[in-house]
Amino acid sequence: MNSGLRRLAFVLYGGWLFVTVLLVGAHASFAPRLDVLPWTALAGAGVLTVVGAAGLGERAVRLVQSWVE
Repeated sequence: MNSGLRRLAFVLYGGWLFVTVLLVGAHASFAPRLDVLPWTALAGAGVLTVVGAAGLGERAVRLVQSWVE
């Protein structure tokens, strides 16, 4: 994986992790002011989750392909 793709993967995973922690904290009442997050933030977290999962899936496929070759 070249450095550009690796950097993009770190940005996506980092964003996904940050949004996930933020939403969990908001709903667990650790941060009561964050409980009024708009629906767009929830939709964004969903998109980041899908992108993160796709990235993990792509990485797994590349790993298996490297074993086969």
